[in-house]
Amino acid sequence: MEINNCSYGVVCAFSGDDLRVNLLRASGHYRSFFTYGTRNQTVNIRSTDCMGGDVLIVSYTGGGVRDLDLTYINTDSGAAASEIGYRMTLEWMDQTPATFRNIRIRTNQVFGAEACSVGAFMIKKIDNLGADDTVDRGHVLDNFEFSGVLEGVPTAPGGGIITTNPGCSWGLSGTPDVWRNIKFSDLIIPGINTVLIATAAITDRLILENITSTLTPWAIRKNFPDVVPAKNAGPVVVRSCNIKNQWAVTDTWYDAIMRLPLATYATANAYTLSARESGKIVDNAGVGATQTVTLPAAVVGLEYHFICTTDQDIRIVPASGEYIVGASAANKYFELTSRGASAHLFCNFGGYWQVRSSFGTTGFE
Repeated sequence: MEINNCSYGVVCAFSGDDLRVNLLRASGHYRSFFTYGTRNQTVNIRSTDCMGGDVLIVSYTGGGVRDLDLTYINTDSGAAASEIGYRMTLEWMDQTPATFRNIRIRTNQVFGAEACSVGAFMIKKIDNLGADDTVDRGHVLDNFEFSGVLEGVPTAPGGGIITTNPGCSWGLSGTPDVWRNIKFSDLIIPGINTVLIATAAITDRLILENITSTLTPWAIRKNFPDVVPAKNAGPVVVRSCNIKNQWAVTDTWYDAIMRLPLATYATANAYTLSARESGKIVDNAGVGATQTVTLPAAVVGLEYHFICTTDQDIRIVPASGEYIVGASAANKYFELTSRGASAHLFCNFGGYWQVRSSFGTTGFE
């Protein structure tokens, strides 16, 4: 089927179960595919010159979407100036709790010198009556997977090439939203942009697997406070990825690969860790002097990994009045003093850090 210069292509509203769209060609339109309240659909779309949300997977009055296998191709690198928002959106659109389950998206998108604001994919929620994005409703996202190639440098509005709407409260208030088994895999993003995933609704795991994205920084925000364990937050699992480091977009964003390069983030050869950076790998690649890293207050469960990859030392200092077990007194440091040295510091008793394991030349003040 070919659709040109129309507002809509295929719309499935509480209809269209077991639908197969083998090849939908769409040009000069707003929404080539719009679905809610449906099950078991396989859709293949090739689109050019889209002027708005081209693919909308949404919910009304509890009508989510289940068992959707979607392939979306948009290689229009000179999109119209009227193109806005995100080409693909998964969106809860009212207060009634709704479930999106078994959603599989494969995409190939090209971006160029668009005179517009556009991104590739967004997960969002908005209440038809007001500000639902700040209140949890018990929305569910189960078994979601996103893969493909995103080329070029889009000018995404207020977020990244892939994003959740950053202003949302996910999993923090009301009846918690729940996300389980969320996976971004087999994904290539060669251009310069950002990927922002903001949610505390991930109760199972967020999986990043086989991703090449060396210019695009990935940032994860779980909306959790400076305590351990993080409230309502599953683990971030990273496998076989080559992803650019990104620590702080704001003070509550975290990178997916859990590495903190002191050459980038230390000021005057010093850096103070926060509790929210627990679990990170701290390295001194590329530095030209000893780096002094101050630990946060020792709260049970906090841990950090340190790797010395240069001939410069990493000096690890406890918070004022606290101890690193093995040092002669409070406030004394532990140090990595040889290339290749590493150490894992862990707090299992308030106010005290334990060197759980170490390798190479290390020592105490």
